[in-house]
Amino acid sequence: MENEQQKAVQPRHQHPGLAVRNELVDFLGLSITQIADLMKVSRSQLSRFLNGQAALTPNLALRIAHVFSVRPEDLMIMQMEHELDKARIALHSDPNKPAKFEKLKAMINFITPDRMITETNYTGFDVTDNQEFTEEFAEARDELFEHHRFRVDKGQTLIRIDKYLVNCLSQVSRSRVQEAAEAGNIMVNNVPVKSNYRVKPNDVITVLLDYPPGSYDVTPEDIPLDIVYEDAEIMVVNKPAGMVVHPGVGNFEHTLLNAVAFHLQDDPFFDANSPHLGLVHRIDKDTSGLLLIAKTENAKTHLGMQFYKKTTKRQYLTLVWGNVKTDEGTINGALARSPFNRTCYQVCDPGETPHAKHAVTHYKVVERFGYVTLVQCQLETGRTHQIRVHMKHIGHTLFNDERYGGNEILRGNRTAKYRQFVENCFDLCPRQALHARTLGFVHPHTGEEMFFEAELPEDMQALIEKWRNYSQNVEKA
Repeated sequence: MENEQQKAVQPRHQHPGLAVRNELVDFLGLSITQIADLMKVSRSQLSRFLNGQAALTPNLALRIAHVFSVRPEDLMIMQMEHELDKARIALHSDPNKPAKFEKLKAMINFITPDRMITETNYTGFDVTDNQEFTEEFAEARDELFEHHRFRVDKGQTLIRIDKYLVNCLSQVSRSRVQEAAEAGNIMVNNVPVKSNYRVKPNDVITVLLDYPPGSYDVTPEDIPLDIVYEDAEIMVVNKPAGMVVHPGVGNFEHTLLNAVAFHLQDDPFFDANSPHLGLVHRIDKDTSGLLLIAKTENAKTHLGMQFYKKTTKRQYLTLVWGNVKTDEGTINGALARSPFNRTCYQVCDPGETPHAKHAVTHYKVVERFGYVTLVQCQLETGRTHQIRVHMKHIGHTLFNDERYGGNEILRGNRTAKYRQFVENCFDLCPRQALHARTLGFVHPHTGEEMFFEAELPEDMQALIEKWRNYSQNVEKA
């Protein structure tokens, strides 16, 4: 029964022959014989194509384009999309069949992000956007993974680190090591070093790269998902705090993508391991709130372009240390990794730090509680840790943000009673108090403007209520 259901699944993209017949041949009222004469092709060849029984050839595409004044590449892309869909359905029904499936796998891998971006007629976007758009997608992968770790022997003599690593790593050239050091990917005792650094006995050397070591698959896991909205193209999910969004070193399981893979395991068009599907943007592990998932390649391309062009609407609610002076404002500060801690970011001068990325956050005070403030943040750009770093930069670190020092008492008196109150607050919301509350975008297929809102999770609601009661009692006293 299951196999029959799988066979019944139809490709999402129409065979180009059926499209030509429905939209052009029937519209003009010409017979197949008349069109075959105009194209100078055999009637049987044209008939098989128009009935969806034969694939479109480049020669036939040129002849159709000449008669109907359409672009031949448009027709070829229709054929490619149709074949890709059939390949996905076949692989989904039996992924273990041998040789003949290799061609299907190759076809599925044929479309690359670069090709999707540069095909103006496929994405609908201008080719001039290609470079910046690619950089924006790279931002979504802006994290480092440990690939190698070495502890230098006690008897090691002083030697340049590039020479040392060439001896340790087989098939790696010295120039590659030097490039990695220049990019800040080689650390000694958790501090990035240049290639002329001389290793010392007991030094701990780590090599970090921007992709996970080895290959891994996103395996489906039966993890509950809070799905706010879903259709054939997209999903909007309300992620709980504490859940990592995708597998990485130390987190190969129990991630949001593992849960999505399980939820969509019966969809032959969704592959959780494909970079052309899935997460359109990310939020940190300990940040709660709305995330957008693309179920098709076309959806991810269009939604990714909306994030790049800053037309999406994203608002966050956060509790920060201190009484924010102005009711609203804008923080404009480029972000780059900290040279002292590669897991953190900091505001930098773009002139002095060429790799710093432009970032803008608009904020507005929602409610004041004396020593802390509830703030609404509107993202204009979507850099890693942007709100956390920007708010710290203006002196208002997020409450209980351990990575940026918000898990210390940064405002208020030092009495034992107050310290106990704050510790209780930390226990009540044991993570940075940050929630992705709203998400707005244009649907990639229908063009409809969509807007979603997720209520504050219980831990942040309880935290805010505790501070509200505290501030009111202080005022009465």
